[in-house]
Amino acid sequence: SETDMARARQRHRQAQQLTRLAHELGVPLLAGTDALDPFVMHGAALHDELALLAQSGLPHDAVLRAATLAPARHAGQAGQRGSVVPGAHADLLLLRGNPLERVDATRQIEAVIKAGRVHAQPDLAALRDFAARQAGSHAMQARLWAALLGIWSPAD
Repeated sequence: SETDMARARQRHRQAQQLTRLAHELGVPLLAGTDALDPFVMHGAALHDELALLAQSGLPHDAVLRAATLAPARHAGQAGQRGSVVPGAHADLLLLRGNPLERVDATRQIEAVIKAGRVHAQPDLAALRDFAARQAGSHAMQARLWAALLGIWSPAD
């Protein structure tokens, strides 16, 4: 109903205000903390979350820290993960745009460096195609529902 939509918009505005206030008060914000939610699509959801943080009024450098250095610090792995420094774990995204200017530049991935291996556009396109096929597969849907119902786990 129209009333429900108005309430949802109001709750969203309040969440944005609280997020901005938490940042201003120095509360560490961590992006990706909803990753255990089975309805969160890993990867795309993180980009969406970064956009929502920016829409809440966080500066772009703070948004990027919420996805990199802040989680590493929280996990006690600062200096090992979450930043580009000598001796750190070096998984990187190479972007076409500057996310300090536009946070949505994180969606413009040119290449991924993972475990020392460069995955350029042909590899990334193949992975996207594979993910799309898996998302539409009946077997994958059955596994998802079985996991949600607690009758199957990926370790099985």
